[in-house]
Amino acid sequence: MREWWYGLETRERRTLIIGGAALAIIVFIFAVWLPAHRGVDSTQQRVDEQRQLLSWMQQAAAEARALRGSGASAPKTRDSGQALYALADETARSAGLGESIREVSPSGENRVRVDLQGAEFDTLIRWLTELRGEYGIQASPISVRETDQPGRVNAQVVLAEQEA
Repeated sequence: MREWWYGLETRERRTLIIGGAALAIIVFIFAVWLPAHRGVDSTQQRVDEQRQLLSWMQQAAAEARALRGSGASAPKTRDSGQALYALADETARSAGLGESIREVSPSGENRVRVDLQGAEFDTLIRWLTELRGEYGIQASPISVRETDQPGRVNAQVVLAEQEA
């Protein structure tokens, strides 16, 4: 190898040295620097997303503490004679979803299907949370699709009594 190197003319050696240095720089950029730089960017984006999520969770926790501390009434119980579909309709209307209700119909034993159009998403979630927490009614399955109006959704919810 040494014989070959010294057998080259000075101009050829200089060209090989410059080419080798350029190749080393290119390899460094594409194999080390760019992947590391992309990794830093994606990590920073994930950190920002996690910070936003943490902020939202802290606000939700503060709201939950405020609701707990507000002296909320004892959990409600459903009248033994009240049908599940009547409870669903009544609580949905009292939650502010009355204009969005398209249909409330029985769907098998102890199950009710509720179709909503143009419902406020936050109101829908509060209603479902109230049903679960205060009446022991769970929503499963639930299908939610966005609408053209921000914050409003079309939803199909199947409500069922929780099994003990």
